[in-house]
Amino acid sequence: MNLATEQRKPMIIPTLAASGKFGGFKPESERAVREAKVERSPALDAILEVWGRCSNNSISLRTASIQASASLDISAKDIEAFTILCVQFQEEEGFLDKGGIFISELINISKDDRFTIYTSHLSVPIDHIGYGNTKHILVQGNTGACAGRFMTCGSITIQGDTDFEVGCSMEGGIIIVTGNASFDVGKDMKGGEIHIEGDYERLANNIKGGRIFHKGQQIWPEGGGRK
Repeated sequence: MNLATEQRKPMIIPTLAASGKFGGFKPESERAVREAKVERSPALDAILEVWGRCSNNSISLRTASIQASASLDISAKDIEAFTILCVQFQEEEGFLDKGGIFISELINISKDDRFTIYTSHLSVPIDHIGYGNTKHILVQGNTGACAGRFMTCGSITIQGDTDFEVGCSMEGGIIIVTGNASFDVGKDMKGGEIHIEGDYERLANNIKGGRIFHKGQQIWPEGGGRK
């Protein structure tokens, strides 16, 4: 049965919350948060096919994604649909790394500029959301480690919490975290801005550039180091 066809029904998406101030994430009570109408399209079918044959390696993912999109226009809507459907793959080995890099590469090669991706229905937030980002991404839910890694411009708004090393090696752009951030915020950061509206555990000790704000107040370069 086609995966896209299988999802033509209301989806129950659990809301996620931190189990501790900066601990792991756990599902709360499930509730129907939206009617997820995932429309079948050649691009979405191609995305699902590529997922099944690519390895958990960023170079392989990039190559496979580009090859799959050579004759297709992968839209923001296609990518949004995939982020809903990928809950079916979360038990696969390496899903956390593969999922984040795969979605990021789809965004990078799409001709669209603005994207909404969903993570609140996943049992564990995926890593590397916004890898090499140059677009504008809205994440509805939590993200795992290294959100915005190597991004050069654009923006990532995380409507939830984020795990360690948010903004790792970023060179430009803006990351906004409406919830909490874990440790090593801005690791090896060279430019751009990180805005944390909730709490954070600690800043990285090797930030090279850019600016970091906590609840509207600049905390790096002024204040640097730890809270």
